[in-house]
Amino acid sequence: MDTENKYNYFAFISYKREDEDWARWIQHKLEHYKLPSNLNGRTELPKEIRPVFRDTSELNPGNLQQQLNDALVQSKYLIVICSPRSSNSKWVNREVETFIKLGRTQHIIPFIIEGTAFSKDPAKECFPQAIRDLPSEQEILGANINEMGRDAAVVKVIAQMFELKFDELWQRYEREQKKKRNWIITASTIALIIMTGVAFWMYMQRERTLKANWMMMENRSRFIAEKAITLFDEGDSYTSRRILLDVLPTNLLRPDKPYTPEAERALRYSFQNNGAILNGHKDDVNTVFYNDDGTKIISASKDESIRIWDASTGKELSRLTNQNGAVFTASFSPDETKIVSTSSDGTIEVWDVATGEMINSMPCNKVNSAYFSPDGKRIVAASWDSTIRVYDALNAQEIMTLRGHTNFVTVATYSHDGKQIMSASDDNTIRIWDAETGTEQMKIEGHTNWVTTAFYSPDGNNIVSASYDHTVRTWDAATGKPIHVMNGHKSAVHSACYSRDGKLIVSGGKDKTVIVWDAETGKSLHELKGHDDLINFASFSPDGKRIISSSDDRDIRIWDYESEEEMNKLVGHEGDINSAYYSPDGKTIVSASDDKTIRIWDAETGETIRVITGHNNWVTSANYSPDGKYIVSASKDKTVRIWDAATGEELRCLKGHFRGITFAEFTNDGSTVVSASKDKTIRLWDVTTGEEIKQYKVLTDAVHLVQFSDDERQMVVTSESETIVIDVETGEELDRKESNNEALLSASYSPDGNRMLTISSDKTIRIWNHPPLQELIDQTGERFKDRPLTPEERRMYYLE
Repeated sequence: MDTENKYNYFAFISYKREDEDWARWIQHKLEHYKLPSNLNGRTELPKEIRPVFRDTSELNPGNLQQQLNDALVQSKYLIVICSPRSSNSKWVNREVETFIKLGRTQHIIPFIIEGTAFSKDPAKECFPQAIRDLPSEQEILGANINEMGRDAAVVKVIAQMFELKFDELWQRYEREQKKKRNWIITASTIALIIMTGVAFWMYMQRERTLKANWMMMENRSRFIAEKAITLFDEGDSYTSRRILLDVLPTNLLRPDKPYTPEAERALRYSFQNNGAILNGHKDDVNTVFYNDDGTKIISASKDESIRIWDASTGKELSRLTNQNGAVFTASFSPDETKIVSTSSDGTIEVWDVATGEMINSMPCNKVNSAYFSPDGKRIVAASWDSTIRVYDALNAQEIMTLRGHTNFVTVATYSHDGKQIMSASDDNTIRIWDAETGTEQMKIEGHTNWVTTAFYSPDGNNIVSASYDHTVRTWDAATGKPIHVMNGHKSAVHSACYSRDGKLIVSGGKDKTVIVWDAETGKSLHELKGHDDLINFASFSPDGKRIISSSDDRDIRIWDYESEEEMNKLVGHEGDINSAYYSPDGKTIVSASDDKTIRIWDAETGETIRVITGHNNWVTSANYSPDGKYIVSASKDKTVRIWDAATGEELRCLKGHFRGITFAEFTNDGSTVVSASKDKTIRLWDVTTGEEIKQYKVLTDAVHLVQFSDDERQMVVTSESETIVIDVETGEELDRKESNNEALLSASYSPDGNRMLTISSDKTIRIWNHPPLQELIDQTGERFKDRPLTPEERRMYYLE
């Protein structure tokens, strides 16, 4: 069969324009089908079936109809894409008629993609009219994709074109496809193995890198912990906490950085009663104040400068230089756009905060202090010449002079409503003046020496004053009658002022001590020590959580005075108390004493609920079972006893130790009791039977108690002089609390881990705040969330 000489095309594809995708598909399948070179002796078969004519791919510009007719004539087979659309196409029908006229009726191959041949429903008919009109003896066979599938339909078309058996060609096609699939599967498997190997290698490399990075971060964390402790010891707890926040994981359950006990220990250490030091002044710092929102600090110094600091980071924001001498005081105007200062050259200066430029300068003979009125329109100044002067803040003109003091005036300030002026003097008095007329309204007497300062309480009802007579005093602002005389300083008191809520008073003096007082009772609450020289001024931050102080040691210190605050004290035992524990629900506390008794206390009120007796010697420990129903106690009488916690009834006495027992407690499941004795053994007892289960020899009896935290990550080890908190996994020390000249006998956690009980030889039980690490991390992060470390700071501390 010489097809190449007789015909230019193997086949002509006739179709309706809407079926073009199918025409393109079958053309591609035919032209890419590889015929076998020898099939049943058929050596004349072509290697490939191409070209196949499809009008849009083959026609050239010119007479289209003539080109189509020529192509039909030059095509051996006519493949008709049959569908209800093509059955109504006059062009498809005409192409079929042309092929019939050429005498190639048997070379017409219908390829049915949709519809039904010879259907009674015209809407479903797929054959063109010319095929339907053929006599029955000329009926032609087609391939239907809906009956055999599209691949089989193409193979059937090829079988008809080359007079081959469909089954034989189809089986060969399936074998070829299977080989192709097997080859693809094999190639894919090999590729997958290679990719898996590469992925595993990359994973291992990544794991090695991550492990190396993790170890590097651990080492950095330990280095930063040491640096943080050094910074804290130098007084800069702000930077100490900020760099620790950068190396500790933000979430302990899903850590993004390695946890190290050294960093935890350093963070806890940095929360002691101390704070940041603002270094920079070259001479004595005379006054220091927070602004109203607590974000900035202003200081005045003998080094002839006024400095503004960031209250959170301790960074110096700006510096105003006074060329005329030492600066005594400096304070913001109410809107914080201006600063008023006093200096040793006898002048009052007003400064623009934004530019740092001096706006006005007012002469005042030996001025001590100057402050704005609440509306910012006036300035009141106190002077060494025993006078108080009032100035117009805008034009720097003197408005009035108040006279009455018999010695120099140390301070003069406005009341909160601006209607009064209060002054304090070396004549030992405090005086109240009418702010509009300058008339003296009241003279307050009581101090026996120079009154260094006086300020109103926030509500204006009271006055606090400090004096060289070593006292801080409060007065009724309306009557001038004394309320409290607060003795605590050992020398002259230089400053005293209220917290923003009026509940606390802070004072500082020549004894280098800052004292926090309860404003209502007049009792001392805290003593903060750290300055190396006399304290000139101390005041609260606006939120009342911090105190700022200035000193002749040239340091400004910021104190966080609330940490590790004692919350309650339980008193009642007549002998030394050897142990104290919370019940599992945290509502009661059980304690053991040398007075041979066990006591149960109300954890909130501190009142005794029940006294349990039965031991005939010192009770060295007592603790609850995990469910809170029972109490186990140990005694110097060599017995361990189990009691009903609700009634105090003795349920069982465990005997076996031959020397005094130091402590006993239940295991976590409550089925076993563990005890330790001076006979250098630790014994396990069955709670139900009271029988000894196991015995361990120990090398020392120096430890009074070992107590685990609820999550078993930490344990508290107590000795005579201190309590140490240790990381259970690493053995690293996390915290240390020393007793105040009294032997600290034991310590334990509350169920929530937020409080710690300690008992000491002073016959007291004390309750302390002891927040978990996650709380400290969250608290620190919240405090500095808007002030992250700068790139310069990160490089400075090797964080990058």
